[in-house]
Amino acid sequence: TLILRSTQQVWADHLDALQKGEIDRAMCDYAANAKVIMPGSIARGAAEIRAGFLQFGQLVGFAIPTITTVTIDYEIILSTFTLLNTPTGVTIPDGSDTFVVRFGLIQYQTVHAALVFPPPPP
Repeated sequence: TLILRSTQQVWADHLDALQKGEIDRAMCDYAANAKVIMPGSIARGAAEIRAGFLQFGQLVGFAIPTITTVTIDYEIILSTFTLLNTPTGVTIPDGSDTFVVRFGLIQYQTVHAALVFPPPPP
């Protein structure tokens, strides 16, 4: 039944899973051959995408980003976000994701995140 979901339903399911920290459920939103495109790298398929989620989570202490805008048009989702006051001190004052949803699954995702690292201790 996943292939019958609208773009809006995919977004709602994906956001709910991520906000609850349910990575395995969030992974169900991706097509088997999905790609996540980031500056300088591409995660291909479920194993690489899942590893990227976990790596990002560790970097920010598994803090949950605050969604600032969502724009949906047919099969495209643009989401902007911030991530402040994380346990690790790493913040994202400016982030965005773009998703392409076809057949009820995320086929492509692009990620932009302006990472700000805390200063080194004195």
